[in-house]
Amino acid sequence: MNSYQAIVEWAAKDLPEWEADLVRRLLQDPSLSPEQLTQIATNALCAFGLNDESEVKECSPPAYQLDGLETEKTDDPIKLCSIDLVENINAIHQEAKLPFGHSGITLIYGENGSGKSGYSRILKNACFAKHIEPNLLSNIYKPKTNKQSARITFLKNGNRESWIWTPGRNHTDLSSINVFDTDCGKTLLDSNNRVTYKPRGADIFDYISQTIESVKNKFQLKLREVKKPIISGLEDNIEIQSWLNRLSEKTNSVDLKKSLTWSEQDAADLATLTKTIADYENGTTIKTIEKLTKISAERLPRAILKITAAVKILTESKPEEITSLEAAEIAAKKAYDLSLVTLEKTDPLDGVHSEPWKILFKAAREFSTSHAYISSEFPNTSEDSLCVLCMQPLDDHAKDRLERFEQFMQDQSKLTYDQACVTLKSKRQEILDLVLPEPETYEPLCNDLLEALGSDFGLADVFRSLKTRQDFFKSSQNSDAPYSRTSISGEPIEKNISEKIQIKLKELQENIAPEKHALDKENLKKKINKKLVSDASEKIITYIDNLKHNKNVEAAVNSLKQTKTRFSGKAKSIISQLVTPEFIINFEKELSALGIKLDVEISPIVKDSDTSHSFSIGAQKPGKVLSEGEQKVVSLAAYLAEIKTFANSSPIVFDDPVSSLDHVYREKIASRLCQEALSRQLIIFTHDLALIMEIDGKCNEMALDQNIRPAVSSFTVRRNGKDSGFCHVEAPWRGMSTGNRAQQLEQELNSFKGLYETDISTYNQRSAMLYCLLREAWEASIEQDLFFDIVSRGRNSVQTTRIGQITIEPTDATRITINMSLSSSWMYGHDKSRALSENRPAPAEIKAHIDALRTFASDIATRRKAAEKAFKAQAQAPTTTFG
Repeated sequence: MNSYQAIVEWAAKDLPEWEADLVRRLLQDPSLSPEQLTQIATNALCAFGLNDESEVKECSPPAYQLDGLETEKTDDPIKLCSIDLVENINAIHQEAKLPFGHSGITLIYGENGSGKSGYSRILKNACFAKHIEPNLLSNIYKPKTNKQSARITFLKNGNRESWIWTPGRNHTDLSSINVFDTDCGKTLLDSNNRVTYKPRGADIFDYISQTIESVKNKFQLKLREVKKPIISGLEDNIEIQSWLNRLSEKTNSVDLKKSLTWSEQDAADLATLTKTIADYENGTTIKTIEKLTKISAERLPRAILKITAAVKILTESKPEEITSLEAAEIAAKKAYDLSLVTLEKTDPLDGVHSEPWKILFKAAREFSTSHAYISSEFPNTSEDSLCVLCMQPLDDHAKDRLERFEQFMQDQSKLTYDQACVTLKSKRQEILDLVLPEPETYEPLCNDLLEALGSDFGLADVFRSLKTRQDFFKSSQNSDAPYSRTSISGEPIEKNISEKIQIKLKELQENIAPEKHALDKENLKKKINKKLVSDASEKIITYIDNLKHNKNVEAAVNSLKQTKTRFSGKAKSIISQLVTPEFIINFEKELSALGIKLDVEISPIVKDSDTSHSFSIGAQKPGKVLSEGEQKVVSLAAYLAEIKTFANSSPIVFDDPVSSLDHVYREKIASRLCQEALSRQLIIFTHDLALIMEIDGKCNEMALDQNIRPAVSSFTVRRNGKDSGFCHVEAPWRGMSTGNRAQQLEQELNSFKGLYETDISTYNQRSAMLYCLLREAWEASIEQDLFFDIVSRGRNSVQTTRIGQITIEPTDATRITINMSLSSSWMYGHDKSRALSENRPAPAEIKAHIDALRTFASDIATRRKAAEKAFKAQAQAPTTTFG
């Protein structure tokens, strides 16, 4: 298991969620952006419950597949294919494309400013590197845009995939690819001047301390301002202020909030106390006592007496009673009418049986029995009897009529009917004659009761109900008005009111006591204080909640110390127990392969989560012993040693691995890289032609000695004017002969000459770039052909033996000047260049310009043959005779 794997498994299994996510982010890019730091702090806030609603955690644990574990399980690991569609990265043109060989070594040559480093920076950001550029600059010669991107194509399990990279983004599959450059591999000198190296993954511990400080600062921003609440009106109340001082984060705010609630009962009590005290002080209490006493003794009994008398007449069943009497009258009337049928005869006068008639007949009966015929029953119809009304003798008809009239008057149905009429009339009249008090009579009493006792206990309702009952009988018989059936009794009302009056009188008697008045004033003060505290309850609860919140923040800040301790302990464990033993073995092998003969001692360093390996040479510090070049070789050896701990075959990318090294180390490194390329894809960016030649030579040696060698793919990246990154699938442009350059230019011309007739704008652009190369070819021809490569850029030696073979004619300068000026005129980016809107020469003319280069080189070669022959003749030793 390597350090990276150990860290990932430890984070996923043993760390809290936010710390595991922190490890993931650091493994992807230890140079955390401000946005990353903000999210890490937010995740920690969420973990401790200190986050706001807008702060949402975004956590996920690290996965070991980032180390290339998945590629270990397949016969076909990740392989880089190409980079293209580069947008706004350095001066790389967006139409440029950089391919990579799928196996062996890919050599990418480029001079300074060719775009080589731009491609390298993209891979450092997209893959894995110990040092990542915080910002990738755009083309300073073009308008600035915010968007930066590139397309990276790669093979995964044999399938071609592509991914649009933008700064800050990481791809799981590409994270297994390691990138090494000067910044990644250079040795670091700590405060004790010791050279240190940090194995992959373990360098995240170096960033823990500053990251935790960033989180701590975020936590401390969550601290709330805590000031003891000021309760208006109670600033000088010693008891209240003492109570406020006792409040702390341990106070139960839920219970406190309940106790501070101002209830309806509290409001009622406050109102009662206020009124009681006011009534005492303005004499209302005494007046109320007098009023209640009079109500109890006089006014209430009178009202109850009226209610009692009225209830006796207007009973609940009164409608049924009247209805019953009306029915009895009707029934009696029917019986009476039936009796009249037998007596119904036509009499001489109308009005018989009417009331006046009845009166007259009754008077006649009384006159007969008391005066005329005292000893005879009425009517006296004996012989010689006279009519008591007309004093005339009675004939037979008169006698019959008197007897019939008497029979009518003595009929019982008649008596019953008369009695029914009298009774009904009497009952109705009794209701109509009932005198009930008007509202203005009883309402003052009810209002006084309401004011003194808070209720009239239904007294007004009783009078209104009685009035409604009486109105029921006064209204038309066809009225649909309801009859009040509410039970009405004066006794319970009188009893209830009397009891309340006695209680109230007792209370009022107590209230007029000075001691009670003083106690009421004290209770009123407490009640007012409670109201003021209740009004400030929100501030008080907020104060307590802030105390609790700040206590939680302090606890969270203290827990960050444990986080640092946890990371520091794991760093020491990983470096000391897991990484160091395997790393030392690999490191010693790499030092030997690179020709470093040093007695290097390695020991792990863990200080405040800062993890590294410390190197010492004997008793001396490496910084005093090793040169800059040696230090670079040591760091490269450490890098290759760490790669072995990953035990995979993922690609490795080198950017100028032999910069500032001499030929001895260059040879050793070339040999080591060729050997590494047998098991993985190697991509090397370089501007060192010697390294390219060295790698070619080492590959040939391997083929002869081991019967095996890695494939070598060579590409050249170059600049055209102000744009760079243009790749050519060939050996480095500067390493070509003039003839090869001319052939390359002609091939390039053939690839776009058809545009001359179809797309002149594009044709002009590509022609301009071709003339850039043609001008470079003329410059190189001066060095290689005219001066016979006596002095060459990139080579330290001077070929002095060739001086005698140089042949320069006066026309050479003219030919060179004409063709150089011609190229400058049509190229792109030169001060003398014509605008791209001006059409470039036709394809045939361009070919003639290329042929002029070929002819120049050929003429010089032809002239050199005669000079070479003369030189050899001059150097030939004379012959002599011997023997």
